Amino acid sequence: NSQAVVSKTLGGISGPAHCSVETVSCTENDIPTARFPGQTAEESRSGWPTGQQPTNLQCWPRKSSGFPASCSSAVATVLQDTLLGWPGRCEGMTQITNLESHETCQTRCFASPLCGIWAEENSTNLDGSLTCWQGMFGQNCYNSANGLSPPIGSYFRAQRVMHGTFRVLMNMAGMHMPQLRKIFGIELHPDWKEGAKACRMTCLSYLLCQYWQYSDVYGCSVQDDMVTVVSYPLVSDNEMLKTGDFESTTVKAGEYIQHLCVPGPPQPLPTDPPVPVGSSVATPTEAPSGGSTGEATVRVGDDKPYPMWAKVLIGVTLALCLGVVGATVIVGGADAERRKNRRKFQELLELNDGGSPGGSKEESFDSRQPLREGYQGYGPGPSHTQGSGIPLPGGLGNLVNSAMHRLHLDGQQHDHGGYGGGYPQDHGYYGGGFGGSMLSGGGG
Repeated sequence: NSQAVVSKTLGGISGPAHCSVETVSCTENDIPTARFPGQTAEESRSGWPTGQQPTNLQCWPRKSSGFPASCSSAVATVLQDTLLGWPGRCEGMTQITNLESHETCQTRCFASPLCGIWAEENSTNLDGSLTCWQGMFGQNCYNSANGLSPPIGSYFRAQRVMHGTFRVLMNMAGMHMPQLRKIFGIELHPDWKEGAKACRMTCLSYLLCQYWQYSDVYGCSVQDDMVTVVSYPLVSDNEMLKTGDFESTTVKAGEYIQHLCVPGPPQPLPTDPPVPVGSSVATPTEAPSGGSTGEATVRVGDDKPYPMWAKVLIGVTLALCLGVVGATVIVGGADAERRKNRRKFQELLELNDGGSPGGSKEESFDSRQPLREGYQGYGPGPSHTQGSGIPLPGGLGNLVNSAMHRLHLDGQQHDHGGYGGGYPQDHGYYGGGFGGSMLSGGGG
C-alpha cells in the first residue's frame, strides 16, 4: 500500500511525518507464525504480525552513507579467544596496514561493525613486529593450511567478536538452505553439538548473517550475501528452502536470527590491558588442539542451582551412606574376629575328639546373614548393580532417588525450550538456547 512520491524540491526526503522510537519489527512481538515460511511470497509475508518479513539490518543504526554504524550500547563482545583454546587460524583475512598511533588491531576491529575477527602475529615481518589481520567472519578457523599459520613458538593472538546483540526469530533445524556458504566441515568436530556451537558464533560475529545451519554430514554453513543471495522473503519452495530431502535430515541445528542494537548507556570495551614495555605480550603459539571452541563469554544458559530441599536430601544421603560404610567396616571387623575365635574353638574340640581341623562337619558360619536380615524392607541387599538406588531405612532411598530424578528432569526442562522445539541451552551456545530470550542488552 506504499506510494512513490517525487519531490519537486532538490534534497527533499519522503517518509512518514512522525517515526516511532522503536520499530515493531525490532521487538519481541514480531515473531513469525507457523505460516512462515510459506510456499509463496504472499504466504510468507502473511506469517508475520507486521505483514512483512524484517529486512536484513532493519534494526541496526546506519551512518549517513547507509553503512552500518557502531552500536554504542554494545560495541563489541568477545565470543572466542585464542587464549582460551580457540585456534583462530582463519582463511579470508585481510592485512591492515593503516593503524593510527592510538589504535591497536583489537580496538580497530571493535570500532568496525563489519569486523568479526582480528588477529596479530609477529612472523610475517622480518623484524618481528606485529602484523594485524581482520576479517568479516573467517573460514576454516580450526586448522587451515590456507589460513593464518604462525610458526609454533611465535606470537599469535586472535579473537572472534560480536557487535550489538541479537534475538532468535526461528529454529531452522531440519531445513536445508542451498544458498548458504560452507564455512567449515565436520572433521574437527566429532560432536555435532560443538560444531553447531562454533557455527552459531560464526554467524553472530558476521553482521550480515541472518541464517546459519549445521549438518552432521556437511558441516557449518552461514548466510553470506557477498557470495550468494538468499531470497526475500524466504519461501519454502524446495529451491530456496528444502525440507524432507536427505540434506535437510542432516541439519541438526540452525537458526534465523536478527542482529539488534538496543538503546542504552555505552558499555566499556573488553580491551586487553596495556602491556609494559619489554614484557611478553602473550604466550607463544601452540599447535591447534582440534575443534576447541575457545568460548570467551559466560554461558547464558547456565544450570540452575539445586534448591534447598535437594541440598538437604543430598546431605542426608551422604551422611547415611558414610554411616552404612562405617557400620559395614565395624561389623566386618567383628565378624572376622568371631570367625577367628570360632576356628580356634573348633580346633580345640576336634583335637579333644581326636579329629582333625579338615574333617569338621560343622555347617559354615555366614557372617553376612545378619546384614541381609537388617536390610529387610529396605530394598535389595548390600550388593547393588550400577544405577540401582542406595538402600536407606524407612524408604528414604526411594525418596532421595526420586528427588535426584526430579532434579534431572527439571534440568532437562530448563535446558530445552523455545520456538520450534528448542536446542539444549547447556551446550554453551552464546545467548542461550533457541528460545529467543533477551539478554541484558537484548541478546537472544
